[in-house]
Amino acid sequence: MKRSAINDIIRDADAFIRSFGYIMPPFA
Repeated sequence: MKRSAINDIIRDADAFIRSFGYIMPPFA
């Protein structure tokens, strides 16, 4: 799996969790 694809998944998951008002810790 390409790193860019992983970053896209992380970005989507971050936006999904933010919609619940929770901020993810910075992994990158």
